Amino acid sequence: VSIAILNELVGISVANGTNRIGFMVGNIAAFANFQKGGLVPWSAIRRLLLPIALGAAAGAWVATVTAPGVLRRLMAVAIIAIAFSVALQPSRWSKGGNPALREPWRSLVFCVIGFWGGFAQAGIGLLLLSALVLGDGLNLIRATAAKVALNIIHAPIAILFFASAAQIDFVIGGVMAAGTALGASLGSQLALRKGVSWVRWIVVGVAVVGSVRLGFFG
Repeated sequence: VSIAILNELVGISVANGTNRIGFMVGNIAAFANFQKGGLVPWSAIRRLLLPIALGAAAGAWVATVTAPGVLRRLMAVAIIAIAFSVALQPSRWSKGGNPALREPWRSLVFCVIGFWGGFAQAGIGLLLLSALVLGDGLNLIRATAAKVALNIIHAPIAILFFASAAQIDFVIGGVMAAGTALGASLGSQLALRKGVSWVRWIVVGVAVVGSVRLGFFG
């Protein structure tokens, strides 16, 4: 939604860069709550920092010299598949399990996700959740905490590339950041209070809406 509004104001390339500011600030606000609740899985995060960062740098560079196109449609298919997984495999998402990904496949998967985060960002949270739950064995709440931490890593990298290409409107980005921080803070507090079952259906709803947005309006 934010990309669509920004696109009308500043064009798709600047919209793609400007949106990262609110995204980064919102994740910082959410991370503070998860860290306070003691739910951040640092051991999982540490081993994913490098592949996420490398992928984000590559994706952000590509985004500054091109525009999202067919990849958005492909991502829509991936996101709707995640929605089905959350709805049809609730125990795996609520309890976690044994990691399905081993090295070097884990690093490769998260590098690709980092690339998408740097390139277009849309749906990055759902992709990270899916990889962290199904691939790394975390439950949904701890995966959500890990997701916001990894977002804090790749967002500034993308911002540097977009800023160097003059594809960020910092005034609009600052206004968006204030609203995003409030929403993210409230959302993470609700996640901590309501638990996995509540978050699971929020993920399903966001996945359906996001896939439609990417597939038909991207």
